[in-house]
Amino acid sequence: MGIRIRSAALALVMGVCAALLAGCSASGRHANSPQDETYAQGVPRAGFLVSEVALCDGAGSDLARCRQDIGFVGLAISGGGSRAANYSAAVMRELDRLGILQHVTTISSVSGGSLTAAYYASRSNSDLRLRHPQQFWDAARDDLSKDFRSAFIGKLLRPDNFVASLLGPVGRSDLMAQVFDEQIFRGLRYGDLGRMGPGLIVNATAINDLHGVLDKSRCTNRRSYAQSIRWESVSFTQTFFNECLHSNLGAYPLSHAVAASAAFPGLFSSVPLARFGLNERADRFVAQEYLHVIDGGSSDNLGIDGLLSAWAARSRNPDEVPIGQCLIIAVDAFASGEIDLRNLQPDARSAVDRLVDTNFLDSIDAMLSRRRLETLRSLGLPSPQTSIDKRLRIRDFPIAGQFFEASDRERVVEVNPFVVLGNDPYSSQQSKKARCMVWYIGIDSLQELVAPDWEFREEPGLPYQMDRDDEAYEAAVDVHFTTAEAYNRTALWQLASRVQTDFNLVGPKHCSAKTLSEVLWAAGSHSVNADVKSRRKVCGWFAKAGLPTAQNCATPVASPAKRLPISYRAHPNSGYSVECEQ
Repeated sequence: MGIRIRSAALALVMGVCAALLAGCSASGRHANSPQDETYAQGVPRAGFLVSEVALCDGAGSDLARCRQDIGFVGLAISGGGSRAANYSAAVMRELDRLGILQHVTTISSVSGGSLTAAYYASRSNSDLRLRHPQQFWDAARDDLSKDFRSAFIGKLLRPDNFVASLLGPVGRSDLMAQVFDEQIFRGLRYGDLGRMGPGLIVNATAINDLHGVLDKSRCTNRRSYAQSIRWESVSFTQTFFNECLHSNLGAYPLSHAVAASAAFPGLFSSVPLARFGLNERADRFVAQEYLHVIDGGSSDNLGIDGLLSAWAARSRNPDEVPIGQCLIIAVDAFASGEIDLRNLQPDARSAVDRLVDTNFLDSIDAMLSRRRLETLRSLGLPSPQTSIDKRLRIRDFPIAGQFFEASDRERVVEVNPFVVLGNDPYSSQQSKKARCMVWYIGIDSLQELVAPDWEFREEPGLPYQMDRDDEAYEAAVDVHFTTAEAYNRTALWQLASRVQTDFNLVGPKHCSAKTLSEVLWAAGSHSVNADVKSRRKVCGWFAKAGLPTAQNCATPVASPAKRLPISYRAHPNSGYSVECEQ
């Protein structure tokens, strides 16, 4: 009898909940609204922007004799949760100091990188950013280091939200958007971006098609290179909202776009975007179908496809002046992660795996990793552990019994967007000549910058010079790896590369969020300052284009790495893991 009463009570509660939620679900989950009288004004910064530059013959050319050209400086930011948000912001701070960030015309981002992209785009013209840049970046570090995950869990576990997420219209991505809005964006919408500042392209991945759209090529980032909308990268841009959704982008919350770009499969729900059209009476716009989107990293790990395809589309448009000068800075927060010790276990399942096996995460990681490597190869950038120009094995470093592989790879390349995207269906002489310089900045590249000094120091009397023979070169390297600086730089790479992909700063054992924040910001600084070889090429590009940069843009910057609270734990047959000192 008691069981029947409890069952009836439960059924009653469930029925009441369902009835209460039915009204809410009728309106749908989509946050976008149909076009209205204000949509025509648009959001000019939501999309691909270029600028006019003065193309000169050399750094010393008289600017009055330089011809005007169309230039483009793009910044592409990868995903990676709070790791990506903090690392990319630290890189941007250094680009700001070098006078480079001011010339970026468009920022394209995916997943966690979209948090930083939207943060900067919404504040790039603020008084704090323009007058007090150091205070601006200090505030950015505090904001982007927040524990978004705990705030999200707190919202999810609230009884009303929990029931609504199970039975009603609330998705977990909606709750994440609320967290971003409360802690970062505070009600900002795309229409609040204003007209000054870089273009913003926040990318996501479509998981279904739109059958009411005839020209689907205009809806995906790869455009004519894509077969359909499904599984392709799409972006929150004025063109996409106008032509594909008939929707008002100006009213769309920035927090929802960022949450959609970061909606990692399995953890967050897909985000619906309504495509509007006139109803049968033709008296008002109604939602006719929905495009559901998830994490942008699933289709474009580096957020670079949108930049290349927009550039390619403009370059082959006879009504547009083709882009002559192009530079893309790709910030990759992919991290190799903590050492995997499953090779020491006969049964790799955890307690959770006994109920729901989490190896689906390995499947997702495998696909994302493969997609990323394909992107790097298409750009002509060497993938990890391949195409090494120089490699030296340093014995007993950083701990006894281990080998550290010191390597050097090219991080600045020239690409043709038509070649990267695939065979150009509109091949022309102009498209064959198209070129763009790409500067690759990544967390895992910090391994190559543990000892950059021997390549870049040219002053006489200093220990490492470029004209040494191989024997002297290797001897100088051996000396370097006995210094405290080499250990500190290695610790910086090893801690930064072990910060987990999460919207909270979580990493090796005993490492606090404050420590990991400091590590990621130091890693971003070192990635830019220590890579003098790349900076010389990039700063030379700006000089040729007649765009001013800081005086120290191409020169070595003294930035010794501070000692980090790191300790090593050796594992037989598995190298070593890293912990923070207690």
